[in-house]
Amino acid sequence: MAINPPRPYKHITVRREIIKQMLVTMRDFGSHGWEVLVLWLGEIEPNTGKAQVVQAFVPKQKPISSENGVGYFVTGETLFQLNRALSETGLRLI
Repeated sequence: MAINPPRPYKHITVRREIIKQMLVTMRDFGSHGWEVLVLWLGEIEPNTGKAQVVQAFVPKQKPISSENGVGYFVTGETLFQLNRALSETGLRLI
C-alpha cells in the first residue's frame, strides 16, 4: 500500500491569542534557562493547502540544562496520549 506524502502548507493561520499563549510559556521556560516543546494543533484544508492552528499544546516534559546544552524529554506515554487525543478530536499536528 503506497502512502502519499503530505502536501506542503501554503498558508498557516495562527490567532494572536495563541501566539501570546505560546510566548508566555516560552518565556517561563526560558527564564529557567530551559527549552520547551510547543506543538501547534489544528485543522487542514487538503484541497487548498491552508492550515489553521486552533491550539498551542505543551506536552508534559522534563526540561534539562547542563554545561553541554539544553533540551527536554517527552515520554512515550505522553506521545501516545497526544496521538490518541488527535485521533479523537480530528486535529492534526501543524
